[in-house]
Amino acid sequence: IAALEKKKMDALSYVEGIDEESARIADELEILETELEEAEEKKEELKEEKLRLRKELDGQYETMKARIKYMYENGNQEYIELILRSGSFSEMLNRAEYVSKISQYDNDLLNEYIRKQELLMQTESKLEEHLEYLDRVKEEKEYNQKKLGELRKMKETEIAAYTEQIGKSKKEIKEYT
Repeated sequence: IAALEKKKMDALSYVEGIDEESARIADELEILETELEEAEEKKEELKEEKLRLRKELDGQYETMKARIKYMYENGNQEYIELILRSGSFSEMLNRAEYVSKISQYDNDLLNEYIRKQELLMQTESKLEEHLEYLDRVKEEKEYNQKKLGELRKMKETEIAAYTEQIGKSKKEIKEYT
């Protein structure tokens, strides 16, 4: 009986250890669940940012395409003629400045397009990294859930085995008394 009582105490200590491990894993699962929720929100934000940038880029692309088409169809001759048809030197300088501003606008438009294209690539890269992170967190969560299930199953098996042993021992003790 003393040996069974010692086994029972050992089993209780073992079960307490399993309970502590289960509680630790459950806490980890809670943290992972929170991380998953935050990661899903971040993923949606990045998708929206990507969509917004894509729309802006498409609009800028169409504007640039129309501008290039106009320049191709009309050529730079129009600018030269505009400057040369000036009636005075000051008018020529004003028209030259006007042509310069148009050219600067075209350069600014191109630079803005390039900047947004780079920003889109960075956003896509962040989204890809975030999706990989999200997959890792999900895998860790699944692993911890599986581990928790295994620990619970071990605990139930141990308790059942010791309960059965104690029951048999009590039955034997009753038979002897």
